[in-house]
Amino acid sequence: MAAALGGHAAAEAQTQPPSRLGSLLITLPDSEFVQRLDLDQPDRLSDLPDRNAKGARFFAANRYYFKIQDSGFKQDTLTVYAADTGRAAYVASRVPRLSDVEPSPLAEGVFFLTFLGIASDTGVFAVVDLANGQRVLASYKGEVGQYLHWWMPDGSLRRLHAHTGELSAWSGRLQDAREPITWQVLGVLSPPLPGQLYATAVPSPSGQELLLSTVDPRSRHEDLWMVDMRDGTVQRVTRDGFVSFVRWSPDGRSLLLRRSNVSSINTTFRGQCSYWIVPSSGREVSGLVPGIAHALAQQVFYGNRGSPQSLPCGKVAAWMP
Repeated sequence: MAAALGGHAAAEAQTQPPSRLGSLLITLPDSEFVQRLDLDQPDRLSDLPDRNAKGARFFAANRYYFKIQDSGFKQDTLTVYAADTGRAAYVASRVPRLSDVEPSPLAEGVFFLTFLGIASDTGVFAVVDLANGQRVLASYKGEVGQYLHWWMPDGSLRRLHAHTGELSAWSGRLQDAREPITWQVLGVLSPPLPGQLYATAVPSPSGQELLLSTVDPRSRHEDLWMVDMRDGTVQRVTRDGFVSFVRWSPDGRSLLLRRSNVSSINTTFRGQCSYWIVPSSGREVSGLVPGIAHALAQQVFYGNRGSPQSLPCGKVAAWMP
């Protein structure tokens, strides 16, 4: 079987640290600010203009990041910020409660809005132009919770069945789209271990690698795996149980992982966490222990960074160049 990322030499090259790590946009528990942490100068922590971050959820989107806040029953307010300045670019009027947002490479200002559904709703997903609030494309109810969705850099939309591992794609143009979407089955990715389900699927900036997390519903333990989308090679990244994926680096050479002392599934992240930068080569990086050096991983502290202990779990809105 061919090695992931095109062979041994390519894998070794990706373990070399990038010349510049960039910065993280973060929020800490009970903080009203979004803060920027310079990874190349870890003591450089600065506040961005937004003073209303408490209780919000954040999502990254290339040159933007999004804040979703509860604004009432069945509705949230979505604000889009320019990541370089932290200033609001525009505010969407309202979005369905418990929505998630992912960027689309198809057009500026077009984003993939996932409606998870509440109460008796079964959930739908839709492609929404946030600039005018119009729905561009929607799929049938019942997908959310069954499938994971993500955009590829070429503009195609992928989905992965959380239980069966069926991988399918939609490659149509939004202006020509018809509902419901017709999906083309590409193959099946079986869960690496019996009894586990797929929980997240996030492609690299190039789209050639896919980071998957699998969850054991009984123990709530998570495992991370790297899939080479060119040949289907699957490699284990972690086996620590409570390690979850946070962000790809802008150049795709590194991953930001969170090591928690509690499961990240169905929790409010009130436990203690440490954050680690690891190479995206697909090599296993198990054994992340706060305050102890690791052969492949670099620990990142923010908040009370001088302490060699875990920190309260925060939220990473984006990893910027």
